[in-house]
Amino acid sequence: MKQTRHNSFWISVLFLIVIIFTSCEIKQGAFVANRNNGNPFIFSQNDIDSFQKYSDLILKKGTREFFLNYPVDENFLAYVTKECGVSTLKNICKNGNFNDSSLWYKYTGNTMHALWVKYSKNCGVYEYSNTKIKESKTHDKTEAVLEFTGDVNLASDVRTVKFLKDNGNDITKCFSNDLLEEMRRADLFSVNNEFCYTTRGEPIKGKDYIFKADSKDVSLLKNIGVDFVNLANNHTYDCGEVGVLDTLDALDTYDMPYVGAGKNFSDAKKPLYYVLNGRKIAFVSATQIERSLNFTKEATENSPGVIKTLNPDKYVDIIKDASTNADIVIAIVHWGTEGNSFYGEDQVKLAHAFVDAGADAIIGCHSHCLQGVEFIDNVPVFYSLGNYWFSLDDEMPDSYKTGIAKLIIGRDGKIIPYFVPCEFNMGVTKLITDKTEYATDLAYLESLSTSARVDSDGRIIAR
Repeated sequence: MKQTRHNSFWISVLFLIVIIFTSCEIKQGAFVANRNNGNPFIFSQNDIDSFQKYSDLILKKGTREFFLNYPVDENFLAYVTKECGVSTLKNICKNGNFNDSSLWYKYTGNTMHALWVKYSKNCGVYEYSNTKIKESKTHDKTEAVLEFTGDVNLASDVRTVKFLKDNGNDITKCFSNDLLEEMRRADLFSVNNEFCYTTRGEPIKGKDYIFKADSKDVSLLKNIGVDFVNLANNHTYDCGEVGVLDTLDALDTYDMPYVGAGKNFSDAKKPLYYVLNGRKIAFVSATQIERSLNFTKEATENSPGVIKTLNPDKYVDIIKDASTNADIVIAIVHWGTEGNSFYGEDQVKLAHAFVDAGADAIIGCHSHCLQGVEFIDNVPVFYSLGNYWFSLDDEMPDSYKTGIAKLIIGRDGKIIPYFVPCEFNMGVTKLITDKTEYATDLAYLESLSTSARVDSDGRIIAR
């Protein structure tokens, strides 16, 4: 019986090696003990016996909760062994709790979700081409820093963009140096892309404001450290279907990931996933706006558009699906009333639905001004971050308060929210460094909030 099992095992080994050397980036064998002076990898019989023993036990006793419903088999465990050593399987078996999926992170430094991404990518066993997944390194292995801003507008005919062009089209001149450092230092930095990229699309008739930029301007966002953009807003569709398609093409051409819109509903609803510090994070996005108009079209199975959430059912399903495929879900939403610093009951109702569906943090925008920060079941909700670098027309906007929502994800997977105060003035957004002004801005945000207070360092804490 033992010999039969070994034969079966060697067949699996040979199969995996074939995959490795024909379709995979991995240069090593499955259960490698050492190299022998540059010769092919040597397989230790002790490692083989131990792997067979522990993998058999894990596959026999592991529950669906333990594997998070992934089709774990001997090849997956071979990959884990190659990356982390056979002692990893031994420790899992020694622990003996085959219902606790957190053991994967404890012994490998990666959750099961993250391990499955790495396994799929490196060995090519399962097809992930239809899923938007990125892997990114963090500056600190003990935490991941995510930063979000409100509205950014690169439309060619607004005053801030004319200011940009007057400065040699150097967008770094539109932000203070310390703020640029803050944005670029974040492990992931995202903005609300409040315009479309097109030179072909015709402006929608009857709409007061149309914002469109040239596709090459995507590079401007990359110059200030933007890692991905939100498209679920009420200006992505300013030039109709052609404008949406041109926007998607421009972002793809310049390798700028996006979320919240697509060529059809199936495309638009896809979460954007990132693996950071061994955890898989999902970003999903939708717009509540417009509430009484319908200039901005929702994506259908046959037409491009955005994800909408005036009726939250579809977006709730997207959040639920993302929560089963990721360790953390960040919901981005375009909602509320323009010019109103106080969030409305409609936003609160939607926020509760999103939290119940599995959102671990909510980032809001659209009001063009700051709104409060709250906690719903320990989930931080930034109701609106306001404008970040934005103007409506040919007039330079008055100075306005703005800021960055910073989410720090620790090794324990918990999210610690912060607010980084900023100010826009005469075409430039700057970081607030004056101590008195900094404290005043934090106090103002706290005054807009009821279930949260803001520490002197900008940390958002439940009251």
